[in-house]
Amino acid sequence: DVQVAKRFYEELFRRQGNLECVWSGEAIKTMNSIHIDHLIPFSIWKNNDLWNLMPVNAKVNSRKSDKIPSPDFIEERRDSLIQYWTLLMNAHPNMFKRGISLSLTGTLGSRADLMDLAIERMKEKCEYLIEVRGYEAWRL
Repeated sequence: DVQVAKRFYEELFRRQGNLECVWSGEAIKTMNSIHIDHLIPFSIWKNNDLWNLMPVNAKVNSRKSDKIPSPDFIEERRDSLIQYWTLLMNAHPNMFKRGISLSLTGTLGSRADLMDLAIERMKEKCEYLIEVRGYEAWRL
């Protein structure tokens, strides 16, 4: 899925001329500045599903490293996350829905509230990793 996400974001960049960094909200203006970030770091949760792969500015990604986004920061960035999830779901519906359903929401089938449920479940997972497992919380 990492290569699928990389190709997807490169094509989106070519069409739009830039991408929005999912964490900072700033425009990513060059192809070389695009990093594909694991929302929940791969070193902590071996997950390459499309929902977990977002475009970020290279500098932001290096600051985030293997830290866990804080639930309040996820809420702050909700619109950007949902925007990219929607684009991914429209481009790769079966792959996206299967991944998000099996590894994040725990639900199968179509749901009108899939994106909102996914945000809530992501916040819960991150809170668990921070509060129970002791990983470092991160926000810009």
